[in-house]
Amino acid sequence: MGGSAFKSLASTAFPRLPPQLYHEQKARFTRVIQDHYVEVAVPSEAPEKETHGDIDYLVCTPRVPTSGAVNVPHETIKDALGAAHVIPMEGNRTSNFAVPISQAERQTSALSGDGDCEDDVKYYQVDIHVCNDSEELKRIFFFHSYGDLGMILGLVAQNVGLAWGTNGLKYSHPPHPAIILCTSHDEIAAFFGLSMERWNAGFKTRAEVFEWVRTSRFFDPSYFQSGLQKVKQDRAMYFQFTKWADGLERELPMSKEDILRRREQVRQEALVYFNKKDELEAYYRLIKNRQLLKESFTGHTVSAWTGLGEHWRAVKQVMDTVRNAHGGDEGLAGIIEEEGEEGVRKRVMDAYNSLGFATAN
Repeated sequence: MGGSAFKSLASTAFPRLPPQLYHEQKARFTRVIQDHYVEVAVPSEAPEKETHGDIDYLVCTPRVPTSGAVNVPHETIKDALGAAHVIPMEGNRTSNFAVPISQAERQTSALSGDGDCEDDVKYYQVDIHVCNDSEELKRIFFFHSYGDLGMILGLVAQNVGLAWGTNGLKYSHPPHPAIILCTSHDEIAAFFGLSMERWNAGFKTRAEVFEWVRTSRFFDPSYFQSGLQKVKQDRAMYFQFTKWADGLERELPMSKEDILRRREQVRQEALVYFNKKDELEAYYRLIKNRQLLKESFTGHTVSAWTGLGEHWRAVKQVMDTVRNAHGGDEGLAGIIEEEGEEGVRKRVMDAYNSLGFATAN
């Protein structure tokens, strides 16, 4: 998750780790970190990985009170790990620790590029991401497990007009803010027709991962092609998946219109499935009412309604009184929704009369 963070150290100072050494050190560092955090997890590694780089940890809840901070002091973790270098990040972020590899470990393990570093010091890079709470840890654990699987799921979702990321599933409708449909990956997987029981059982090969993704009811190579041309080959598993998908047998080719129609059907289905349709409709009504308010509740319309003419200070006083009495523009937008422009005009005249302008005139 950190990826060669130590720019002041030679890249050869962080060798690729053979599986046995990686798992031994992962277990060792896990025990150390568990002394300081209640929850400690390492996302499941990509299947068939021949060597490993960073050792990535997700943690939350310090065992010792930290005056409101979500992370244990970096020096405490540095000393516990025996790290020589640290890139500290406060709060809900990832900190990087460089832990020297002992001579004994180097002698018993075949490390890539061993001996290339000028000072001949080699390090494990231990990345610790501090989560705000257990739920966030679970979300990140899911999306960062099994290599590029999270990115692959994101592409499947993208092809049906949705956005599946670390924090859950979103419904985008630019230029408006995206609506969060769901933050539970278990529920999202169920919507996509993916078995979490199978995910929890683990994957021994990349082919098993790809076949699991294929079981999604939204996986269809005939309209999956839009994402294949944008893949970077340095994402080995992701690239391999797109080539695999490209070679699958397809149904009859779908036209662009068919793809867009299917995408909108899925988007509407998602709104209903996650009980967000009413929220979206209410949002659009609010936008519409805000626009109506912007057009009707202006200095000129209030001036015309009240007969205040160009007495703009008095006009402003009336408008401020109306806003304060009815919950600001949000409240007035609600009045427009229920009563139309006439409802706003009535409140304006009530304010005009309460301020005594009618008597003065």
